[in-house]
Amino acid sequence: MSTQQPRIGIIGGGASGLAVGHYLYKNGYQNITVLEREPHLGGKCTSVEYEGAEYDLGGDYVTPTYTQVLAMAQEVGAELTAVPSRHSYDFADQRYHATISSVMSGVNPVAFLVACVRYWRLQ
Repeated sequence: MSTQQPRIGIIGGGASGLAVGHYLYKNGYQNITVLEREPHLGGKCTSVEYEGAEYDLGGDYVTPTYTQVLAMAQEVGAELTAVPSRHSYDFADQRYHATISSVMSGVNPVAFLVACVRYWRLQ
């Protein structure tokens, strides 16, 4: 009987693919290959530089209830930055603002309400 480990291929080097690879490695699997079409890992959890500033793309927000994600971040030495609760960062004035004010900035409140009602009816 052979004790050779199976070869494992993971398609996609985004957050899910990397998490699966990490989990398998921690559980004794070593013959793991992650295939990624982009020149960098991270998938939608990545940042891009534009005109000298860094911008996050996709989901990269972790709440205290994400205990497994936080444990993995600590295990691999990922840097986490605390932000005020229910706030978002505005690059224009380099300050945090209440998320609702960021969402509503430049939006007609009546048009926003109509869109919310339409969305609710579609649900």
